[in-house]
Amino acid sequence: MLPSPTVEFSVPVLVARHSDLYSRYLSGDDSAMEEASVLMQELACDVAFRDGFQVQFPLYHSGVFSPHLHSLPRVAGDGFHLGTHLAAADRARDVSRDRELDAIVTFCDDKGRHHWKSPSFSSDCDLPSGYGSPLEARNSAKSYISHHAVSLPLTTIVSEFFLFYSSPVTLPDRGASWAFDVTKARNDGFDAILYQNRIEDGGSDSFVALYPHLIKSACPFTCGEDGQLIPLVRRFALSNPSCLY
Repeated sequence: MLPSPTVEFSVPVLVARHSDLYSRYLSGDDSAMEEASVLMQELACDVAFRDGFQVQFPLYHSGVFSPHLHSLPRVAGDGFHLGTHLAAADRARDVSRDRELDAIVTFCDDKGRHHWKSPSFSSDCDLPSGYGSPLEARNSAKSYISHHAVSLPLTTIVSEFFLFYSSPVTLPDRGASWAFDVTKARNDGFDAILYQNRIEDGGSDSFVALYPHLIKSACPFTCGEDGQLIPLVRRFALSNPSCLY
């Protein structure tokens, strides 16, 4: 969780500072991104303190959603899950592994031996001479892919966010079954769920965001649909469902 604010912001000064950092970033100054990120964190603390919220950062989400491609986080159904960078990376690897497992195909050669293949691997990596049955080939494929999943290319996007909340509820990790608890938490007046992740980055704190307007992109340099830099002073409008504003 970010600390209470220690800086009072003047809007004109903040706009000018952010614009200057963006110019430095475009000119190749890598330190400008880090400085802008710190400035953004300080502003987030100020907004949270002013509006009566807590703010959590950094939090990461793994999935098809990216603030560079979309602006409205999808919170329907199981909510919008956020956690440590390691938890998000673990989740991304799990998705890649599951897709690889779903794509396993077995086939028989002209000698009656059974083989398997998937988009990234094949039985040539495991037992080129083949197996005695389709079931044996499939089981070997599952074992091989599970043990080598770390080498699979990631097929989901890991993005960084701020999460604002004022009324969280703490629940056990529900695994892949969050829909009931998400609906109940909303109906009971909560705006976030906190849980101890027992699967990805086991033991770490994770969150389920229940409302899109409380999820904000952590990228300090973000452009609007007009291609112009969105000033930091417009990035934490907690009534706006866009993660960019």
